[in-house]
Amino acid sequence: MKRSLLVVGLLGLLLASAFGQNSFMQAKIPFEFVVEGKTLPAGDYDFKVTDRLVQLKNHDTGNTVALGYLTRIAVDKSAPAAARISFDVQDNKHFIEAIWPAKDDGYLVHMVKGEHTHDIVAMQ
Repeated sequence: MKRSLLVVGLLGLLLASAFGQNSFMQAKIPFEFVVEGKTLPAGDYDFKVTDRLVQLKNHDTGNTVALGYLTRIAVDKSAPAAARISFDVQDNKHFIEAIWPAKDDGYLVHMVKGEHTHDIVAMQ
């Protein structure tokens, strides 16, 4: 009996971990943006977060880009609870700064140095 409970408990932990680290999100990004030095077109994207990577997949082209995230960011309780992506805007270029799953801590993926503004895109 104890062995069965242990196995069920371990399976529960594994499933919770798998669902927590494989967040699927979708966003319609209305402007081109820069990721890992590459300019990506505006369009619909899928986001998947795993271990130390954030993967973006363009619906139209099927191209996938993977980038490492720098750190986790504590959820901002005053911000909207919906999933969102924040962009740093500098010299009329958008750079993905952070990805925020709904009601969860975010993933910081890039930081622009110097003067810049921010743009937010809500996920679908």
